[in-house]
Amino acid sequence: MKKKEMWIRRIVSTTVLVVIVLLVIFGVSKLLGKSGADKAKESQSEQSDQASLDIPVCAAKDLNAGVSFEPPVTYVGQETQVALQLRNIGTTPCQMDTANLQLRMVTGEDEVWQGGQCSGNWDKLLLLDIGQEWGTKLTWDGHIYNDCVAVTNDEDSALWAASGTYQLLVNYSGAPLTSQTLVVE
Repeated sequence: MKKKEMWIRRIVSTTVLVVIVLLVIFGVSKLLGKSGADKAKESQSEQSDQASLDIPVCAAKDLNAGVSFEPPVTYVGQETQVALQLRNIGTTPCQMDTANLQLRMVTGEDEVWQGGQCSGNWDKLLLLDIGQEWGTKLTWDGHIYNDCVAVTNDEDSALWAASGTYQLLVNYSGAPLTSQTLVVE
């Protein structure tokens, strides 16, 4: 009977010792912070967040641009709505900053308007998935501008663009995307 009691005491004392060691380990891990499993999950989450932020910048060759005017033919002194549509035609999602998108209305060598840059709230970061489109509308009021400031005559009246043919040039980071002709009568 003594042998049986001795085995029961050994089992109970070993169990108590194991429980004490586990409680000490648990207590120390709580004092020091997160457990190894929590740290591993957090590390994986951080890596996942970093991977989702590693979206390449759109290249001009991956963007298809289209422009339309409303009305399609305008008159001296009349404003024109400019609709710009971009589509990611690349093979991966990409990001673009609209600050790198230049819209310039020119006639011959003379620039008469800068769309976007002079419109306020133009600087936006866009994330374009494969095939995704983004569009915006801007208004050219028909005046001539120099560095976003309306050119005036001697009487401080803004000058209207004269009748003629104008080209809207759309560039992205200096690379041409498209151009569209506007007739002002």
